[in-house]
Amino acid sequence: MSLPRAAHEAQEVRISMDGERNQEGRLGWWVVPALLTLILLGAGSIPAHASPARVQSACVTCLGPQTNTLWEGYTPLGGFTRYGAPLARNLRIEVLYIGQGDALLWPLVKALDAFGSWRGVQPAQQVCRPAPYYCDIPTFDLSHAIYRSRYAALVTASLASGGHCIQRLPSDVVGVLKHEHWRLWKARFENEPCWNPPAGSGDPVPLLLVGGYLQVGPQVVAPSDFQGPAPGGGSSAPGSSLAPVTGLPFATVHDTLARNEPSALIPPAVLYAVNAEVNLIEALVCHADHLQPRRVCGRGVIGKLIKRMH
Repeated sequence: MSLPRAAHEAQEVRISMDGERNQEGRLGWWVVPALLTLILLGAGSIPAHASPARVQSACVTCLGPQTNTLWEGYTPLGGFTRYGAPLARNLRIEVLYIGQGDALLWPLVKALDAFGSWRGVQPAQQVCRPAPYYCDIPTFDLSHAIYRSRYAALVTASLASGGHCIQRLPSDVVGVLKHEHWRLWKARFENEPCWNPPAGSGDPVPLLLVGGYLQVGPQVVAPSDFQGPAPGGGSSAPGSSLAPVTGLPFATVHDTLARNEPSALIPPAVLYAVNAEVNLIEALVCHADHLQPRRVCGRGVIGKLIKRMH
C-alpha cells in the first residue's frame, strides 16, 4: 500500500532569458517539457502530509450522508455511560467536548451538522517531524468555529497543556473534570480551573458529554483509524517488524467520508466506526431533546439506539 501523492497546484512557470533568447529559441521546444517532467517526477519524494489540506468539497464539515450504521460492539452505547441529568444551555441540549483536537472530532462534527450549521471550521495544522517521519493525525480546528442550532449547544474547552492553563473553564466543565479526575486517578483535583493529570499519567484524555452520557477517551473511533504507512517504509525501530505510520492527509480522510466509500487508506472498518459513533451521538441528543427534530430522530437506527438507553 502506498500513500497517494498530494495534489500539487499547477503554478505558472516563468523562464527569464537574456539577449540570446532568439538564438536559443530552437532549443526551447524540448527544454520546458523536460523541466516539467522532472518537477512532476520529483514531487513524489516530497512528504504528502506537509502540504496544506486541499479538500475536493468547499464544505469542510460535509462528511457524507446519514447512514443506518448501527453500533454492534459489546457495550450497548459504545464508550458512553450514564453520567447524570442532561445539561441544558439556553433551552438546548448541551454537548460538551473537552480536549485539544483528536479523532473524536470527526464523528462529532458530522453528528452536530445534522442538528444545525457550522461556520469557521478549518482543518487543524498537521505538524510533521523527521527521523522517524511522523505527522499528527488529521482533525479539525474549532478555535474560531461558530455552531448554530435550535436543538444542541456546543461547549468546547481546551485542557491544560504542559502545566499551563489554556483557558478558564465554565463551572459545569469543572464539575465533569472533577468527577472524572477522581474516577481515573483517585487524586484530588489540582490547579483549578485547569486540569493537570498526575505526573506520568500521560496527556489529558478527551471527554464528550452528550445528553447526560459521558465518554472518556477514544472508544469507537481511535487515532489509529487516521494513520497510514509513513514514506520510506522500513521499521519503526531497530529490531522491530512494525512498519512506521503517520497521520493521513486531512483531505484523504475528508473526501473518503464525504463519498462514504472505502479507499486504499480508509477501509470499511473505519467508515463503520465513524458512522456508528455519529449515530450514537445523534441518538443521545435525540433522547435528551424529546426526539426532535424528526428528520434526524425519526430514523430507524436512532430508535434502536434509544431503546438501549432505557
